[in-house]
Amino acid sequence: MPDRRRRAAAFYALLSVLAAILSGCAGSSIRAASEAGADPAAALAIPEELLLDVGIAVFDAPGPSLDGDADESVFQNDEVLRAERNYLPYVIGEHLQAARSWGAVRVIPGPRAAIDVTVTGTITQSDGESLTFRAKTTDARGVVWFDNE
Repeated sequence: MPDRRRRAAAFYALLSVLAAILSGCAGSSIRAASEAGADPAAALAIPEELLLDVGIAVFDAPGPSLDGDADESVFQNDEVLRAERNYLPYVIGEHLQAARSWGAVRVIPGPRAAIDVTVTGTITQSDGESLTFRAKTTDARGVVWFDNE
């Protein structure tokens, strides 16, 4: 009888190890939007030399206090404003790259005429909870494509 219990215990131990190994192989992988392709039609047969390069300038802020309350302004600390001015262009660039409809997408310190399309922006309101900005997009010829808040 003890031999039979030992065999049963060994069998269940082997079965649990085998189940653990097989369940580890059945894991799912997460694919990012850039891997999956946001728009399959956009990535079809557009030669890379025809895609427009995009430069996104670091955003401006009109003054040290954007929330209208000079005493308790979030922007008494310039680091918060600097972070928002740099983060917004980064997020816009990530979305443009995920679309796979543009050439090189770069965040640049300021507008440049040598780039095909330039995105500039100004933070118009920020209070630590909500943020609004105005974005303007122009091409190398100076033609405005988009100007909206």
